[in-house]
Amino acid sequence: MVDIIPKTEMVFKDKDNVEAVVSALLQEDYVVMLSREDEFTVINFLCADNSDRNEVVFMSRDTFEDSFYEVEDGDCAYAYPHTGE
Repeated sequence: MVDIIPKTEMVFKDKDNVEAVVSALLQEDYVVMLSREDEFTVINFLCADNSDRNEVVFMSRDTFEDSFYEVEDGDCAYAYPHTGE
């Protein structure tokens, strides 16, 4: 199965720390996504030239599931574009 959210993540409870880390990641050419889980802020990040969001994919889970499907092959799973066939 393909993970649609990067496993590179950090979890914070202090918003000042979130701001400092996000700022540092952007300066180091990472694209970041912030989300909330209970009282925590989660930062997911991927490296991309000049922190360019056009180098990563960001979409709702429903859109992803409508556009891709999983094919099990032994112990591996792959995501393929849904062709509508």
